[in-house]
Amino acid sequence: MKTLFILRHGKAERPHSGLADFDRALSPRGHRDAARAGEVLKERLLPDSPGAVSAARRTRETAAAVAAAWGWRFPNPLREGYLAPARFWLQTVNGWGSDRPTGLIVGHNPGVSDLVHYLTGADASLPTAGLAEVQFPVSSWAEISGGCGELVSVWTPSTTFGA
Repeated sequence: MKTLFILRHGKAERPHSGLADFDRALSPRGHRDAARAGEVLKERLLPDSPGAVSAARRTRETAAAVAAAWGWRFPNPLREGYLAPARFWLQTVNGWGSDRPTGLIVGHNPGVSDLVHYLTGADASLPTAGLAEVQFPVSSWAEISGGCGELVSVWTPSTTFGA
C-alpha cells in the first residue's frame, strides 16, 4: 500500500509590478496555513518519505514549513514543477525508487487538483494549502497510474482532516 499526499502551496502575496509570478512569496496567511498543513502531515508522513516540490518560491516556502513541523527532508526543488501538469507529477512519483509507504508532492493548481482527479476520478479542487490523501493498492511507486487510487481524505486550512 502506498499513500500519496498532494499539497497545493499556501496563499501567496499578490502579484505586483516587477515581481515575476515564479518569485511570489507566501503571504502571512500562507505561512500560517502551510505550518498547519505540516502539523497535519506530522502524524501521517514519515520524515524520510520521498517527495517532489516545485521550485517556485511559494512552493519552496510551503515545503519548508511542512519540513519544519517535524523534520521531513524535502527534496531539491524541481524547476519543471512550476505550474506543471498532472502528467509531470505522475511521472515524478513513478520514478521514486523508495520503499517508503508515504510520499508528498507540493505544487500548483491546476496541476495538483488535476492529478487528484486523474488518480482517483474524484473532483477535488484544492484551495491554497489544501491537502489530499490518496491511497493505492500497490507495492511500488512505479505501479501508480490513472484511476488506481482512492481519495481517502481532503484537508483545508478551514477544516479538520477528513473527507
